[in-house]
Amino acid sequence: MLRRRSWPVARQVSRRATALAEQTITVQRRAGQRAELDRLAERLEPDRGALVTAAVEACLSLHRWRLARIEQGLRQAEAGDFAKQSEIEAVFATPRR
Repeated sequence: MLRRRSWPVARQVSRRATALAEQTITVQRRAGQRAELDRLAERLEPDRGALVTAAVEACLSLHRWRLARIEQGLRQAEAGDFAKQSEIEAVFATPRR
């Protein structure tokens, strides 16, 4: 079994989790996820709560980014800023891996 490490990032997340401790939410999860969270927290984060807080923050960040990109695309479309036919053809002509 690996020893827990005291990484600066883990301490930072732990401080955030402590600051947010007054705001509790309940989530439903698949069977076995609590044990999996405990195993991951033992190796990566100071505790299960810090790991869950980091996961929620990552999820929110991803969705904020996605919505910003969608809104940017809608603004471009409303302004009539569409790709030219030659640009579209260039993308499809690019070899794929």
